[in-house]
Amino acid sequence: MNLSYRVAYVFYRNLVSYKRFVVPTFIASLVQPLFYLITFGIGMGGYVGLFGGKPYLNFLVPGVLISAVSLRRPTNASSDIRQDDP
Repeated sequence: MNLSYRVAYVFYRNLVSYKRFVVPTFIASLVQPLFYLITFGIGMGGYVGLFGGKPYLNFLVPGVLISAVSLRRPTNASSDIRQDDP
């Protein structure tokens, strides 16, 4: 058994595993940032008002987007460790 065969097998196993969880992963990737934007942007943004002369959402949206992207990567990379094999 050479290395390329083992790499292909692990890739195929992860692909099959990811197909089972594509919808929950997609929903979680959308729900969490939307939750933060609604709670902090609309809820707290009403109390903060202008932040540096601009609306609070202009300050909040880039940070929420970057945190959503950066926090999703470790979760996706370690997902095969937490899931049972088919």
